[in-house]
Amino acid sequence: MYHHPGEYVTDFCVVKRGAEYHLFHIRGERWTWPVGYRELDLGHAVSTDLRVWAPQEPVLPAGPAGAWDECGNWAPDMIEVDGVYYCYYTGSDLNNNQAIGLATSTDLYHWEKHPHNPVVEPGPWSDRRVGRDVAGRDAMVFADAAHARYLLYYTAT
Repeated sequence: MYHHPGEYVTDFCVVKRGAEYHLFHIRGERWTWPVGYRELDLGHAVSTDLRVWAPQEPVLPAGPAGAWDECGNWAPDMIEVDGVYYCYYTGSDLNNNQAIGLATSTDLYHWEKHPHNPVVEPGPWSDRRVGRDVAGRDAMVFADAAHARYLLYYTAT
């Protein structure tokens, strides 16, 4: 079982590359959620047997002040296409308005955020009443080989 002392671990995905399993998850300071929480970045750990995990350097830190993802990056989901890993993740601003970002990697250790993030934002149908956050989170990406395309599903309000 994976445990990271002093931090909470939630919303994860596991990717197999060669003989290694890579776990990516929300990483935050324990006891700060839900009041005044701020996700730090995405935690990363590696295992060869799914039982013993070796923590790695975190990836995809929150954006700078004023950015669409300044309060953290959550709920990663990944797909590999031709040796490139695509990570779709939730970002949140100070008002908890959420959108989907994209980052890519060829080795699962070094990631580059897409220059035009967020790549998916809740549409005009979203409930944008004053004082209400807008959910656009928890992406799940799938290959649809029968139709030669990729599908991305996500939670929205």
